[in-house]
Amino acid sequence: MILKRDEGLLQIRGWFVNFYLLIEGDTVYLIDGGFVGDLQQIEKALQHEGLEWTNIKAVLMTHGHLDHTLNVAKIVEKSGATVYAHPADELHFQAKYSYRGISRICGWLELAGRALFGYTPVKIDREVADGQVLNIWGGLHVLHTPGHTIGHCSFYSIEKRILFSGDLFANWMIRVMLPWPWLNSCSEHFESSFRKVFQLNPEGILANHCDKADAWTQGERFRKRFAPKYGRKHQA
Repeated sequence: MILKRDEGLLQIRGWFVNFYLLIEGDTVYLIDGGFVGDLQQIEKALQHEGLEWTNIKAVLMTHGHLDHTLNVAKIVEKSGATVYAHPADELHFQAKYSYRGISRICGWLELAGRALFGYTPVKIDREVADGQVLNIWGGLHVLHTPGHTIGHCSFYSIEKRILFSGDLFANWMIRVMLPWPWLNSCSEHFESSFRKVFQLNPEGILANHCDKADAWTQGERFRKRFAPKYGRKHQA
């Protein structure tokens, strides 16, 4: 389902994870690639806008978990798109990451998912780095926000003051929370990542696991939930 069309922004709501299409004229950029059944959702969104697969020029990856990467190789095959990602998550994209501790549960789930749904390893074409500004959609600021994975990144629209936060947290009306502990490979980094977001101070936030609330509502929820612990007054 297409949630909304708002100045070049489409949210694709999959059954398990949401992701985003950024549109500039006839050029499309994806933030993540969705999960099972979401290729059809992308195709419907493109048709809705009078566009085709070849209009997709890049896929910007927040991180390398299977529910974000499953379709990426097929998207690249259909479109010729360039894949942007942080190099610290390369082993995730190659399905070679060695999970440890409680996060082994995540590894077992991904192993089963790759066998059940099929997975083609994803090649990173362009490595991104913290503080880099991509010449995409009026300028996207790369924010390295590890915690969920070591290479997790968020993307901040300088023009629209919206942060695409990936899986940094889940944003639901009744519960705004960190991802479940067994999904996080390096939870010791969450604190520095959240402080970095508060320093940036985005007006709007769009998470990948969220309800239908707009960016401004999600941003308010984020501040209400996490500012007492990570807000500016608590920064060194």
